[in-house]
Amino acid sequence: MTALINDIRFGIRQLLKQPLSSFIAILMLALGIGANTAVFGLLNSVLLRSLPVPKPDELRGINWVGDFCPGNIHGRITSVPNGEQISNTFTYPAFCEFRDRGANVATFFAYLGFNTFDPPTVQIRGQAFTADGMMVSGNFFQGLGLKPLLGRTIMPEHDRPNVAPVAVISYQAWQKYFGGDPNVIGQTIVLKQVNATVIGVLPKAFLGVDKGRRCDIYVPLTLQPQIEGICALESHDYWWVEAMARLKPSVDESQVSRLLGALFARMTSDVIDASKKNLRIVLTDGGGGLSGALAPRRLAMAKPLYLLLGLVGIVLLVTCVNLAGLLLARGAMRHHEFAVRAALGARRGRLIRQLLTESIVLSVIGVGCGFLLAAWIKPLLARILWPSDAIVDLQSDLHVYGFVLAILVFTTVLFGLLPALRTARANPLTHLKHRTVLGAPRLHFRKLLVSIQVGLSLLLLVAAGLFARTLINIRWIEAGFNVENLLVFRADINQRRAEFNTAVGSLPGVQAVTYSNIPLLCGGSSGTTIPLPGNPSIKLNILKLDVSETFLQTMRIPLLAGRDFQTIDTEASQRAIIVNQSLVDSAFPDESPIGHTLRIHQKDYTIVGVCGDTKYYDLKKAYEPIVFFPSRSAPFYAVRTTKNPKHLVPMVRQVLGSIDPDVALANVKTLEAQISENTLQERCFAWLALSLAFLAMLQSCIGLYGLMANDVTRRTGEIGIRMALGARPGVVAWPILRSALIMAGTGVGIGLPMTWSIVKIIRSYLFGIQPYDPLTLIVAVILLMMVTVLAAWIPARRAAKIDPMEAL
Repeated sequence: MTALINDIRFGIRQLLKQPLSSFIAILMLALGIGANTAVFGLLNSVLLRSLPVPKPDELRGINWVGDFCPGNIHGRITSVPNGEQISNTFTYPAFCEFRDRGANVATFFAYLGFNTFDPPTVQIRGQAFTADGMMVSGNFFQGLGLKPLLGRTIMPEHDRPNVAPVAVISYQAWQKYFGGDPNVIGQTIVLKQVNATVIGVLPKAFLGVDKGRRCDIYVPLTLQPQIEGICALESHDYWWVEAMARLKPSVDESQVSRLLGALFARMTSDVIDASKKNLRIVLTDGGGGLSGALAPRRLAMAKPLYLLLGLVGIVLLVTCVNLAGLLLARGAMRHHEFAVRAALGARRGRLIRQLLTESIVLSVIGVGCGFLLAAWIKPLLARILWPSDAIVDLQSDLHVYGFVLAILVFTTVLFGLLPALRTARANPLTHLKHRTVLGAPRLHFRKLLVSIQVGLSLLLLVAAGLFARTLINIRWIEAGFNVENLLVFRADINQRRAEFNTAVGSLPGVQAVTYSNIPLLCGGSSGTTIPLPGNPSIKLNILKLDVSETFLQTMRIPLLAGRDFQTIDTEASQRAIIVNQSLVDSAFPDESPIGHTLRIHQKDYTIVGVCGDTKYYDLKKAYEPIVFFPSRSAPFYAVRTTKNPKHLVPMVRQVLGSIDPDVALANVKTLEAQISENTLQERCFAWLALSLAFLAMLQSCIGLYGLMANDVTRRTGEIGIRMALGARPGVVAWPILRSALIMAGTGVGIGLPMTWSIVKIIRSYLFGIQPYDPLTLIVAVILLMMVTVLAAWIPARRAAKIDPMEAL
């Protein structure tokens, strides 16, 4: 132990002897480790961390799989590779059957999240908000094993339809809406005109079973007809309940699957033949909440993290290769020291231990600084990558600590072991006889390390170039309408809609007001299939949008033929519709569509107008056929103004509060801000990739500069002799530049195959450009070669200015 402590002290003294190079090494290591730890920490929060409940390994998600798709499903259903469907959505009677008949093998509980696209309004202490939460069965919290922080939770007696409504709120909602009031129990909240009494507050660590989704309020599942209005609880036709289970101790999972499969087949026998549809029950791990194909939000949050983890991993690899070169250079300068040690009786293993201890000291300091840096980077990345309503636990746990320990071992071995072996292997007799060697030093291995750095930097540069060009391509996309000076918001006001429209339209600077059931370019969509006119056997996919008669005018979508909607156009009149040019091209390529009918949902609608193509839910998607229906009530507004629409928000809130204070103004933003949010991931990847590529290229330049500077220092005697014999400065400098270009060329040769094989992974993140774009690759290579020449020019210039007399 004493020897180890002495080695650590000696290692620290070695770092302090060269403070500048040690600081640069620690800074590079901290940046690489900090970025990797931050990204892995976010990935751990989303995918790996278990729910903060007792024995999460006993939790299972309940899913059905088969060649079957219910006609009325209100939940997640996903296709699997073999063509079957998978879902965790059941009818409420099916869940009750599971709960009652399977009580001996597991505790079954159910839930349904509020509609995130059209969330209900909640009133708390006289203020209206849009709520995000869940309706849960009476044994939901007992099944999770979750104890409340305050009060009590929803109980099985709340499953009865006529019980007084109650609510349990999250810790975050308690702080946000009630200011942490300890007397919150017994207070009333109004959820879509349902008065519910707050009976409990959940622990701070519990953020819900659907990771990444904010969940403020929990109410009994029996309130579904009043809050969501999907169907009656006893309906056998609507599939809307999501279910989980906690297995009893020592119960076989296959036994539970067989029992549920038999119950499910009997429950659905009047609808389908389970044997012909291969319908079966599959249990999945529920310890981390919803998982796999049934958690699209969670997977969407994790997807960019995998890519970022790969990018920052490459940067860490470049850092380790650079530090290996640095330690090789330091070891070369200490050959005489280790030769003396060996001559005094030190064994090779003792020398290797000393060098590895110095590497571990450097790694520990770098890991410590990186861990602190990760604590700052992690919330910053979370805000950049994910929407504002996403909520995850960013605290570190054993997974993160294990990852940091693995990085410590990895970095120590990668940049410390090989230099230690090479330095300790040197012949002591040679280095005792010759303190310096005249002529060019043998630096082949260090040159190979620099070439590897250049190759890895090329990969990051190409990725950064592809992301940057993707962002440029997105910025040039035409939306099909004027997105400037548009304020969009949600106000579910139906009783006094005309009065609200008139009041908003009369505000200063307002040009036009419209509304629709789905806002444009906000991610939501509604669609169906219709028979192609003239050939009913062919189905045409269309998108639908319910709009007011001022929609085209407000959004400034050009009317190409026919007329716009009028106040007389209603569902009960002639069923007038307007179609866009893409639908005309698909359904009426050789004739005017005006006056023709389309069969939609078993009803005939007459086309009265044709408008220009417009983007619907995603700016990056191609134009698709759209049918516009006239509407007299829809919650999403768009207000066009003559100036910055942000200044209009307080006045709109005042108008809404004076007309109907029970309605919340939600999702308020300009359409330009919404588009900016939609391209947030592309901008994030572009800037992060550029930053990481710059960092990797900087490290490559530092490694190249250090190698060339060391080369010039060791060849000073040779250069002095050559210049004394009449060599011109250019002749002296050229071999150094040539060596740098050879290393850069070798690095490009190493990096090209890696780049070609890896960039295809980022194909799904690109837009308007192929991963094998030659222009991006050529620009990256040229930029890398230019930076390489710049890094080598400084030591080459110094070599050309050496005074022969001083050198000799």
